[in-house]
Amino acid sequence: MLDRINARRDNRNNFFHNHEQSGLTVNQEKCLQAFLDLYKMMKFLFGRNFTQAIQANSVVKAQIILMKLRARSYKTSIVNNHFYQIANTRGNINVMPNSFAYDLCFLNEDAETFIVKIQGYFEVEIQKIQDKIDRISNLRKQNKNHIKDLNKYNSEINLLKSIIDECLS
Repeated sequence: MLDRINARRDNRNNFFHNHEQSGLTVNQEKCLQAFLDLYKMMKFLFGRNFTQAIQANSVVKAQIILMKLRARSYKTSIVNNHFYQIANTRGNINVMPNSFAYDLCFLNEDAETFIVKIQGYFEVEIQKIQDKIDRISNLRKQNKNHIKDLNKYNSEINLLKSIIDECLS
């Protein structure tokens, strides 16, 4: 985290000293990472008090979850698919579905429901996959395809659990 902060500082300082200003692009991924690093730093600096303040404010908690999901989607595109499955259950919002404003409207209107929906959604998805694993595991004879499917399903569960651990905790 400190290396990323130093790199951003160097990039910012380069802005003032490099007349060509090459490499100064700030994109959504870099911006999200900077915000997430800020939250991590606040957690280190203020410890339990900061964590309790975040837990008490559902809008901020939901915003952090959203930023973590967005940041994770750069590593694993399936995160976006899952997020929009949840968002589509929300109903009509009068902004474009892929815009950042859509996300903000979605979580600010009812942050508690947003958090519960995301947690519940991932739990249900894990249970669906676990049911498939159980069905295959209970077969008397398993062929190569069954073994391949079991490996795939276990990987999917591990991915979803890592998303929960990284984004929802």
